[in-house]
Amino acid sequence: MDNYRAFLAILISFLILIGYQYLFVGFGPKEGEQQRGNQQVEAAAGDGAEITSPESKTAPVAGTSSLAPIKTEGPAHVVDREAKKTVVETPLFTAVFSEAGGAVESFVLKKYKETNEEDSPGKQLLPGAETNHGSLAFSWGDIVPENLYYTVAADEVTFRDGKGELRYAARTPSGISVEKIYTFSEDSYLIDLEVHVTNSSGQTLQGNAVVHQINRPFQSNNSFNKFIFQGAAAYGGEELTQVKAKELSKGPVTLPGIFDWVGFESTYFMCALIPADKDQANFYVDGSESLVATQLAAGVDTLSPEAVTSYTYHVYYGPKKYSLLKKMGYKLSESIDFGWFAIIARPTLALLNFFHTYLKNYGIAIILVTIIFKLLFWPITQRGLKSMKNMQKLQPKM
Repeated sequence: MDNYRAFLAILISFLILIGYQYLFVGFGPKEGEQQRGNQQVEAAAGDGAEITSPESKTAPVAGTSSLAPIKTEGPAHVVDREAKKTVVETPLFTAVFSEAGGAVESFVLKKYKETNEEDSPGKQLLPGAETNHGSLAFSWGDIVPENLYYTVAADEVTFRDGKGELRYAARTPSGISVEKIYTFSEDSYLIDLEVHVTNSSGQTLQGNAVVHQINRPFQSNNSFNKFIFQGAAAYGGEELTQVKAKELSKGPVTLPGIFDWVGFESTYFMCALIPADKDQANFYVDGSESLVATQLAAGVDTLSPEAVTSYTYHVYYGPKKYSLLKKMGYKLSESIDFGWFAIIARPTLALLNFFHTYLKNYGIAIILVTIIFKLLFWPITQRGLKSMKNMQKLQPKM
């Protein structure tokens, strides 16, 4: 009788939820798709730190201010024109690239919002316009500075067969030519980055490739998410290393290793740089709770006169959705920490997402997953109830 009542209560609750969803909410997407926008993530309170230009040296300088990137004595790059901006538009994101560093200043996700408000703009992942520093800037030793001005090959990116290219070219006063090529896919958050360095100086040179990135926390700190990790992270050697903000208060952090990916992450989003060549590298992290500068520095290369060296990277700026990251590969899915019970958590998450695909309601999906688990453990529950009844019979005798 008790079992019958329990099942009846579950059934009635389920029917109420389904009925409410059908009559008042609906199963389709809400009207008014997420607006496109290039609004920046609000700066964290009290942040007034200036950013000094981090120009590739292989060791960070300690004892610096709230954002103290790795400093060098690299040459100043003087320009007499304003950097041209190029907007890259895909169904998934809107990105703004600049001739200053050939870097990306804004990256707005179209399918995710800054807030839950109807008119909220898309989720901004980069603070470039606020800091005057773009991400994915490139430097090569002391010869090619991070702030090198490039010339863009075309004013806009045209997609053919789902692919589009953005090309930048620059030449230093010493005769070093640099070409940066970004390749985009209309149906993917993944971006390919190729950098070609040509030595036209007439002498043998040495330098190391460094890719720079600037990030702010994706969510402002409050009582709800203050215990959630937001910061720099690196995955290599089958181990995920996270650099907490309090570690940076003591000075820059250096992580040597062979990395599958490095970048900045939170619970829901990540900006990851994936080196194609799995060689020994250094990952430098500097900054504060409100602004973090990271650099991925490769080993030293020797470049003969007229020789060309190339560096290839993959870039992932997007949501931390397990099924999506698993499909991308490059061990990006390892950024999601399932804890000690990962063997149970992974199939549970897959089942939850499966129900949500059709029901469009996580509340109902959770109830269905709970019912399935209840049915799976039903025999064990019944044995436990029988044991309790047997103990009740023995209680008077004891």
